[in-house]
Amino acid sequence: ALDGSVRVTSLESGKVLASMTHEGSVEAIAWCSFDDKWLATAGMDGNVVVWDLSVAAPRITLEHKEGVIGVTWVPNQPLLSPLSSDTSIRVWDARSGECIRTLRAHEDIPLAWAVSADATCLISGGDDRKAYVFAPLDLDAAKDNSDDAAASSTVHTHVAIPPGAGEDADATADAPAGEASD
Repeated sequence: ALDGSVRVTSLESGKVLASMTHEGSVEAIAWCSFDDKWLATAGMDGNVVVWDLSVAAPRITLEHKEGVIGVTWVPNQPLLSPLSSDTSIRVWDARSGECIRTLRAHEDIPLAWAVSADATCLISGGDDRKAYVFAPLDLDAAKDNSDDAAASSTVHTHVAIPPGAGEDADATADAPAGEASD
């Protein structure tokens, strides 16, 4: 919401069960698969807020230098992965607020990403027309709290997407997919 508001509403009664706010617009929201009482919201105020819906209050706030445009949970773990307009992808422990990984490879804003079901790799694509696979993600390794750190997981593969790819509605599967490198 542009006004920074998030409301959890009962589908049965229409009653607002919880109301939460950010200082700026809310860009993304994600329900936790680890604990269904936790909800994460991401906003242009640079914050990801993990809400405890059992008490309708913030559990923890994870601060970024710039706006946060997306957030997802690592499958079946209390870990979050937000996308920031500062070009970083981070992995946070939602229990402690510790940054476990800071992934930096994109030259422009990352727009889409996914964490594998077994949490061993993360793939991302961005405005820089590149896709990256971070593997192994190694979420059990030492914490990385540095905002200026280089990618703390190995960039295993990247794919450069040629200009104009995907813009032609008549494109076929035979069109070049780009160049791949290790």
